[in-house]
Amino acid sequence: MPNSPQVEERFAKYRAVLAKAGGYAFPLPDGCVDDYGMTLRDYFAASVAGHIWDGLPEDVDTGTCAHTVAVKAYIVADAMLYEREK
Repeated sequence: MPNSPQVEERFAKYRAVLAKAGGYAFPLPDGCVDDYGMTLRDYFAASVAGHIWDGLPEDVDTGTCAHTVAVKAYIVADAMLYEREK
């Protein structure tokens, strides 16, 4: 039974977002269901977040800077994806 146009539209949007995020970080073999998991963008951000955190001064208020660290990590991840496309 084919999917409704609304479902197909949602899948198309999801695939576009996934493609922009670099695809899955750990793709499954062809034929496997692969609609869950960490994107390459998430993987890159997670890889750099700890290094950003470690670079903060020791007296920083960690409760107020966690969001800033996350934002910076995704900025770096986006730059990595951009360079990857060259």
